Order: sequence, then structure tokens, then C-alpha cells
Amino acid sequence: MLEKMRFTDRCTGCKMCADVCPVSAISFEEDNGGFWYPKVDSDKCIECGLCEKKCPNLNNYKSIKQEPKVYAAWTRDTKTRLNCTSGGICYELSKYVIEQGGYVAGVAYAEDFKSARYILVHDMEGLTKITQTKYFQADTNGIYGKIKEQLDKSNIVLFVGTPCYNAALHSFLGKEYNNLIQCDFVCRGNPSPRVHRLHIEYREKMYGGKIVVAHSKNKRKGWSCFGTYFKFDNGKEFYKDRYHNPTTIMFIGKNMNIRDSCFSCHYRTIPRVADITVGDFWGITGVEKQDYFNGCSLLMLNSEKGELLFEKVKGSLKYIERTLGDVAKGNPALYYNPVKSDKIGQFREDINELPFGQVLKKYVNKKDIGQKKVRHGLRKIMNLIRKIHKIDLIKLIYYNFFCGRIERKKGKYIIPCKGSCIDIEKGAKVYIGDNFILNTLRVKGSKAECYLKVQNGGQLTITGRVRLAYNSTLHVNRGGCLKIGQMATNANCNIQCSNTITIGHDVMIGRDVTIYDSDYHKTGVNDKKSTVTIGNHVWLCSRCMVMKGSRIGDGAIIGAGSFITGKVKLRAMTSPMPTKVIMENVSWEK
Repeated sequence: MLEKMRFTDRCTGCKMCADVCPVSAISFEEDNGGFWYPKVDSDKCIECGLCEKKCPNLNNYKSIKQEPKVYAAWTRDTKTRLNCTSGGICYELSKYVIEQGGYVAGVAYAEDFKSARYILVHDMEGLTKITQTKYFQADTNGIYGKIKEQLDKSNIVLFVGTPCYNAALHSFLGKEYNNLIQCDFVCRGNPSPRVHRLHIEYREKMYGGKIVVAHSKNKRKGWSCFGTYFKFDNGKEFYKDRYHNPTTIMFIGKNMNIRDSCFSCHYRTIPRVADITVGDFWGITGVEKQDYFNGCSLLMLNSEKGELLFEKVKGSLKYIERTLGDVAKGNPALYYNPVKSDKIGQFREDINELPFGQVLKKYVNKKDIGQKKVRHGLRKIMNLIRKIHKIDLIKLIYYNFFCGRIERKKGKYIIPCKGSCIDIEKGAKVYIGDNFILNTLRVKGSKAECYLKVQNGGQLTITGRVRLAYNSTLHVNRGGCLKIGQMATNANCNIQCSNTITIGHDVMIGRDVTIYDSDYHKTGVNDKKSTVTIGNHVWLCSRCMVMKGSRIGDGAIIGAGSFITGKVKLRAMTSPMPTKVIMENVSWEK
């Protein structure tokens, strides 16, 4: 039985347990935040255990998808693009599936717009119902069984949902279907359905009419300044952009109305749960000014099925290849959970006891309204001034514009802070796919240096934003091949590459860390060449050593002082003296 899931942060509210129950013994009840949790009727329950066996949150669901191919993309149809949440990618994917006679599972509003549920659509009229984001948790009751029914009839089905809902669908089906394409999105968290309903009722009372049109991310002021739009049956309209709408600020700025499981989500990982990941490409650079108004989508292809569908629809898209580092800069939700507010308990009590207008005034004050945009602009200007003061301008100009041994992606640079020592020999190859910043974190007044050397025949590839701290060394020897995704080091980091070292995205490296892929001197003991592979979202703690032959899985934590020479499993944590795995299925945040 599912008693262990009742009102805990493990339950995501996917409702798959009810669909899988053979005797319909599972119903749902809401907590004080308006989120539903399973309730088992003991009189009906036959204790088959199927609900617990299938629950992905009780069984540590693991994805077997691949390292994604990443694009910024949008539909060529401007009207469709403006009507969609970001760039209209999900619309184009869904349109193609429907044109092939398939079905799309997505979220549609109820007639009164106070709730939403998952439905299967089979035509373009149905597709309009599931277009646009709904900024609250949608009801999945019965959708898993309906999808299986169509799959068993050999119909193509595209499922679009949160990563946790995708994991639930995969677990419910119990096997791979070639005619199923799963699509998730970069999810910040599931907002409360009750808060949404209270907001609708509050606005209807204020405007004296019933809502007939609702958009959670309307582009009246453009994609980068999206807003909430309601149209009422008396002709009146409500619109507030993201910086002035109190309910949006409560969700994005204050994390008030988010489900508990979202604060400890296990699905913010690479590889992803679904075949395709979409989302807003926040923080994107190198596109036209009009694109910031019309909207830019993130598109991640996580499997062969995802790539095949992309090949079918790419003629209707404009797209630019990007990196996971590009995504992470503007989308922290790709890897990191929101921080739970210490006021969330009181907030949940207040939404049940106070008028909704009073709740808005209590939790969103005048300083919150419209200030974030201004503060963000001023912060960017001040940061730019500080960065220019720290940079070695001569080296910046030479290595980015005059050094023929460096190939750069447009708009990406080597940024040498003062004290950076760079030696790229003739015959070396360096590719800069994202900004590479050297000699960071240096104490004011210090003369500390940072060293980058790539010898003749060595290759260095940067695919994500990299920050190399002071007193650190990055050395690629002759014949070495070093590939780095998004990475940040602390002081005294030493990376020596003679063979092959691959470092994934979102890697954090502490003080005094050493990474070697060679013994450098023949010892007569295992002199074979070997490689080092470090996965995504890995934390290497202070003074640890990663030696040749090491393979560190995604999400792992290498404890301080650990000495690694072999395989460390996905999301494992090690300890030194002797080094061993002391915990599994860990999660960590910056």
C-alpha cells in the first residue's frame, strides 16, 4: 500500500498509482496547499503491491537516454510562434504527429479555466486546446491507460508532460513502445492548482465577469517580458507582465506555491527522462532582436526517436546548434531545485483562511513589483564594469582575434583575467564553444596566476562555460585530447591530459583537486594508456585525486581526499581512507 507516500515530498502527484490499481482502491485527497496525494481504500485493496512496484519515486527511476543534442529553435510561422509559450516547437512536433494520424497527450483547461487535465487529441482543433503553458499542476487521472490503448492499436502517440509524469508513464507501460515519443520540459516546479483556482475566482469577482480566454504566458510585451492575460465575458481584460503580476512573483520569485516534491526533484538530470526536452531558451545570445520578442525555444534531442522526429519537422523550423552550457546559464532549473521558502507553511494556511487579495498583499509587497527587471539591468552594467577592470585586454584581443590556433564559436571568447599565463604551441588545436574564463576568484591585491598550456598535437575543446580559478593549471600534452563542458574550479586545481579526458556539464571542482590520465613515467605496472571520464553534475571535493582509468557517473560526489582509479556509479558518494562508496542515489545543489 502507498501509506509511505501520503503527504511526503516523495509523491509528485502523477496519479499513475490509481491507473495501475486493478481494483480501483486508490483515490486522492488534497493537502492544505491544494496538492493531491494518494489514499488507499483498505476495504478494496487486495495488497498486490503493484502501486508500490510501479511508483517511479519509490524505485529510483533511471533514464537510459543519451547525451542530448542541443538547439535553439522556433517555428517559421510567426503567427503560431507568437501564440505559443516560447518558440512554438512543441506545436510543430504535435502538428506533425497529428498529420500522421497519431495522438498527442497534453494539458487542456476546464471550461471554467479553474482547473486543467490531460487529454488525448487527434486533430488540429484539439491541438489548439493544449497549446500554451498552464502554470499549475494538471490532473493526469486516466491518461496513462488511454495512451496504452492507442499504443496497443499501433497508433503514434506524443506525450508532453513534466519529467516526473514522463517517468510515471514509462513505469506504467513497463516496456518500450516504438510508436511512443515522450517529450518533457525544463520544469521549475508544479504550482498549486488551488492557488490558480483562487486567482481565477479573485479576478472574476474584481472584473465582474467570467473568464473566456486565459494565457499564462501572453506575449503582448514580448516573450522575454511575458504576462498573464485574462479576457472576461463582459469584454473586460486583465494583463500583468511577469514583473508586475503578484501570482507570478509568488511562483518564480518566492517559491511559495510549489509542490513539496519539486524542492527535492530527482529528474533534473542528464540524460533526461524523455526523448525530447523543450522549454524557454532563457539567456540566449547571438539571435536577432525580434527573436527576443517573438520567443526562442530550447530543443534537446535525447534519443534516436527524438532525432527522427526532429528530422521530420525541421523544414518548418529555424534552428541553431547550442550547448548544455548555453542552456544552464539561463535555465538553472535544468539541474537545480528551487529553494523552499521558510514561509511556505504559513502561506498554505493563509490561502485557506484569508481572502486571496489579502494573501497577495501579505506575500508580495511594493518592493517586489516591477523592481526585479530594474535591478537585473543595473546588476548587468555593474558586473560588466567589474569584469573589464579585471581582464588582461592585450591577451583578450590576441587570443580571440589573432591567434590562428584557436577556433571560436561566434560570440564566445577566451577571457584571460590579469595574471593568466597562456601558451598554445604551434600545431595545437583549441576550440572555444563557450566562454572560457581564466584566473577567477583571485583575491584583491593578489598576484596569483593561472596556467593554460596546449602542446603541439594537443587538442582542447570547450563546449560549456568554464571558469578556471587562480593558481590552477590546465595542461594538454602532445597527443592529448581534453574536452570540457560547463565547469567551475576553485583554487589550485591541476588537470593534466596526455591521452583523453572528458569532463561533462555542470561540474564543480573544489580546492587542490588533481585530475591525471597518465602515470607520466613508465613503472612496469599497467603502463597502458587510459582515459578519464567525468559525467554531468559531478562535484569533486577538496584534495581529491582522479587518476587514469576513472569513470565517474552523473550526479556523483567525490568526497574530500578521495583517490579514484576506477568506476564510480551514477549519483554515488565516496569517502577517503580507504576510498569507498558510502551512499547511493544522492542529490546535491549549489
